[in-house]
Amino acid sequence: MVKLSAELIEQAAQYTNPVRDRELDLRGYKIPVLENLGATLDQFDTVDFSDNEVRKLDGFPLLKRLKTLLMNNNRICRIGENLEQSLPSLRELILTSNNIQELGDLEPLASVKTLSLLSLLRNPVTNKKHYRLYVIHKIPQIRVLDFQKVKLKVHARDGGAAGEEEDGPVARRRGSHQERHRQSVVAGRGGALERNAAGRTHPGTTRWGRRGGGRGGGGGGGGGRPHVPGGRSDGRGRPHGTRSSRQRIIKTLPFSSFIICTFWDEKPH
Repeated sequence: MVKLSAELIEQAAQYTNPVRDRELDLRGYKIPVLENLGATLDQFDTVDFSDNEVRKLDGFPLLKRLKTLLMNNNRICRIGENLEQSLPSLRELILTSNNIQELGDLEPLASVKTLSLLSLLRNPVTNKKHYRLYVIHKIPQIRVLDFQKVKLKVHARDGGAAGEEEDGPVARRRGSHQERHRQSVVAGRGGALERNAAGRTHPGTTRWGRRGGGRGGGGGGGGGRPHVPGGRSDGRGRPHGTRSSRQRIIKTLPFSSFIICTFWDEKPH
């Protein structure tokens, strides 16, 4: 285990992350206690404490700039009081793969009014009955819980008591586009980006984006260019500017092949 000293903080990696926030990387040092964070001089938007041995989430000085705290893969079982005083701008808290046991252990997060994204995946508390509804009730401003959007739809239940449903599309999109982008980047850590294949051409389509390739006629399966009523024709039922499939093939062949195809197109007199 390594003590979190001012020297370690000064030597740790510092960079601008994909959402243009200044980030301090303290991942994987096996740090047991959060301390001496005043050495950061409040110069970072994000601090990464992943893969350490932290047991209690506390020990923060006043860090007005800190917005994102990554604490996944630690041993956190307790959350300190008055986090909202030490971290007044905290928006995103990742506690994936820790050891939080009871719903009551989440009570200190209720006072963090700026918190909008929280992950408690792979904590024993997620197996408790009504866990998700409890968290939404305690932190009503939460927008993403365990990387699933929260549906902010209030419904009457039990004689007018207010509750909130989850796991649906967000009824109102709040915040700027930049903020939504930030949340998508944080939620996407550790995953792979999926390729969008929607723009690929169907195997049965031609280079012009239509199926088939016969001459003229715009009818369903013919696949050629449609006839323009009242337009000028080239004598074969096609508007001027329309190439037959043979002409299109010839155009794509090299010059030598073009000569052969020209003789092949000749008709005996």
